[in-house]
Amino acid sequence: MHTQRLLFPVDLTPPPPPSEGTPRYDEIGAPGMTDEKFSITFKKRLASHDRGRQRVYRATMTVDSDQEKHDVVCKIAFQRSFCDLLQKEADWYTDPLLDHLHGVATPKSWGCFRGETDEGLTTVLVLADHGEELRIPFEQQPQQFRLDIASILFNLHNRGIAHGDFREHHIVVNQVDGKFQPVLVDFSQMHLRRCPYKTSVFEAYSPEPDGDLICSELLEGIDALHLWRPEARYFNYRIPFEHAGSPEEIMQSVPRSRFASERECVVEAYRAYNELVDWYETREKWEDAEVRTKP
Repeated sequence: MHTQRLLFPVDLTPPPPPSEGTPRYDEIGAPGMTDEKFSITFKKRLASHDRGRQRVYRATMTVDSDQEKHDVVCKIAFQRSFCDLLQKEADWYTDPLLDHLHGVATPKSWGCFRGETDEGLTTVLVLADHGEELRIPFEQQPQQFRLDIASILFNLHNRGIAHGDFREHHIVVNQVDGKFQPVLVDFSQMHLRRCPYKTSVFEAYSPEPDGDLICSELLEGIDALHLWRPEARYFNYRIPFEHAGSPEEIMQSVPRSRFASERECVVEAYRAYNELVDWYETREKWEDAEVRTKP
């Protein structure tokens, strides 16, 4: 069995590496197809969890044979329990179920390397760097960009997979041929889940299905993306927007509640109406705006 080798400096940030001398490198391996060696130079620590036993870095990877450089993100784990969790995540990045998504809608993996370093058992997952983290709410993005993100989520669920932690923080964005390309990252919570809602093409503002016809992640994810057809939520009723033109119309659209006073019904109708107005104002403001990744 040939082995890929990864050379990477022991945690150099923070503090920054010394200005003099050559950094000391650890070397760990992973099963692979060649004897190629890669060197990793950390540029910035992005995150650190569990007292430093899980770390994320932005880095540059150099292929030793031809010195070709690649922008990468390294996820590093120490101690067996955290190493096993990272290995489990790494397996998803090469899972055949996601073959057509890797490197396009989900990150390309350069390999998962495991071995002993000065900090004990160490696992390093090396992923292609697909851009900057999305730090603007979904609702403040243009329609086509939100549909592109929804397409990733549907592609997963059509394959019986749930991401497990779908939110802006786990979307990174890069420009490809002048177009903003979203990529879904962080597969640490990913799992198999059978979702009854299937579609080959999802159109913006499709009717929201009943809860028993769709899994919670897809239901809530598309709702967060502002892509379901707008409705007024009045007590336990969902009133189509065409029948919710005023608080009075909302109250007249459904039977009077036996468990609420007249005043409570009026207050709830105004709340439902104002929520719908807010939705429309948000869409009017951002629907055709430019994609933004940070404030």
